[in-house]
Amino acid sequence: MKDITKKIVTRITAFKQDAYVEPDAGSNSPSIEEFALLLSGISSCRKTPGIDIHMGYEHLYLCNEEKAGIVREHLYKIYNITDRDSLIDVCNQLYSTDHDLSDFRSFWNNNPAFDISELNEEARAFFESCMEYSKNFNNLTGEGGFYAWDCNEIIGLLRVGYAAKLITKDEFWSIVLPMAKNAAHLYKSWKDYATGCLCGCAYFMFREQGANEEIMRFFDINWDLISHLLDADGAWQRNSWYQIPEKEFFIKSEDMKIILDAWSGAEGCLATDRILVDGEKVGYMYREEPDNNRDWDSGWRFTAGDESQEYMDDPDHSCIYALNTICNYDPEITELLNAPYGTAYIRVGQRLILDEE
Repeated sequence: MKDITKKIVTRITAFKQDAYVEPDAGSNSPSIEEFALLLSGISSCRKTPGIDIHMGYEHLYLCNEEKAGIVREHLYKIYNITDRDSLIDVCNQLYSTDHDLSDFRSFWNNNPAFDISELNEEARAFFESCMEYSKNFNNLTGEGGFYAWDCNEIIGLLRVGYAAKLITKDEFWSIVLPMAKNAAHLYKSWKDYATGCLCGCAYFMFREQGANEEIMRFFDINWDLISHLLDADGAWQRNSWYQIPEKEFFIKSEDMKIILDAWSGAEGCLATDRILVDGEKVGYMYREEPDNNRDWDSGWRFTAGDESQEYMDDPDHSCIYALNTICNYDPEITELLNAPYGTAYIRVGQRLILDEE
């Protein structure tokens, strides 16, 4: 097994160090929706019974009822997926490699995410073996960790779920667009993203199958798909990496203060441009329980409270920020952030009060 792991690490290291030719000036600059579909490039290249053609990256693919039934049978047989909820559960539970790595890094940094002594003997042995194996890739992945692999697999599986009519278009985009924006922040190019996918796929196979030669076979399959995507005619090479539009923020970065200095939880949140760009106070804030694979996510969502549905439907009008950033815009929220999941506050006059409706 050590020889196989060494081969994989050597190949990824060489891949990462090879000169990368960026897509040329004539390449397509994808919209955020196209970019999100491109992120599923590896998984979308795999054949699924009932989907007779490649689903493409310009729009969502939808089967007719007969083909959708075949796809649903396949999803049930492979994943025990029967409906929207079981589809999302599989995405969150199966493709959680980056959450694993986040836990491992917390131990390596002497700030463990949980008390390992609370695990039983079998669970502890499994956790420690996975943590030891993941060390092989820690220096290769950088800030992005294994997120690329989870992103590719989740978006790909959700595309199949949409094709089989298990989720609606709105449900699909509500999950996928925040993931795409996060990927655009974490990675700087398709090659950078591909490196994360390669590391993640090796770890994923080890976690699911243990130390055996199947890891190498699985790695080779994904290596070949990535090579195809990065070829001159490949989808990733034909499209540039998504550049998040620059915004003129109401408060300049150099004027930011450290307000939330004692916060120990996840630091990410979602907020709209009505606050960050227009400078409005927080008018409505609520906390939802984040998906398991979003270790960056505190669950907090902030709006000015006057955004229209059309405004909210435009993904460019919101983004991921640090909680400390929102505290700079509206310090009143600071004392409310420890509220449990499911809590909401609404501004009435000059104060934010508990929304009990």
